[in-house]
Amino acid sequence: MKRIKSLAIACMATMLALTSGCEKNSTAKPDTPAQEKPAELSEAEILQQKVDAGDAEAICRLGSLLLIGEGVDKNLEQGMQYIREAAELGVPFAQFAMGSAYMGVTYEGETLPCEIDIEKGVDWHKKAAEQGFEASQVALAKHYMELLIEDKGNPELIIQTYTWVSKAAHQGNDWAMEMLPAITQVMKLEGVSL
Repeated sequence: MKRIKSLAIACMATMLALTSGCEKNSTAKPDTPAQEKPAELSEAEILQQKVDAGDAEAICRLGSLLLIGEGVDKNLEQGMQYIREAAELGVPFAQFAMGSAYMGVTYEGETLPCEIDIEKGVDWHKKAAEQGFEASQVALAKHYMELLIEDKGNPELIIQTYTWVSKAAHQGNDWAMEMLPAITQVMKLEGVSL
């Protein structure tokens, strides 16, 4: 019992010593001016901290801000670097953006700093679409539909078009819901089944 009491007294003494040291450092002395509040961080600064910590969604958001010049100086090159990094980390929106850039989509009349490579664009869109990203499902459906117009009756193109139209329609996309009966009819007419 004596040993428990002396342990308790030692712990209390240690705690008092520690907390009294904190109090001295935590408040301003009466004869010094009040401490200034730290400046609030901008969205870009907060995002940069998250980016530095490896947050994939923040990397994507910062890339988007750089592309449009919102809250930061517009920088297409750096924005695309962040978008690519986020895409490689599996962020569906970034994968959609990479797919769109490779397929030559412009943003507000500007071509993104990315070479046109339809095959790479399709690959990026598929990564996003397979995660359920509706915009990529629609992009793929439209891509395969355009190819199907050029190469009527191609069973592989019919299946790809149907697959992506169907997935987007199941998510409630209006365009895809309108197109689903038409592509289903094409499948029947061409004798193509899944």
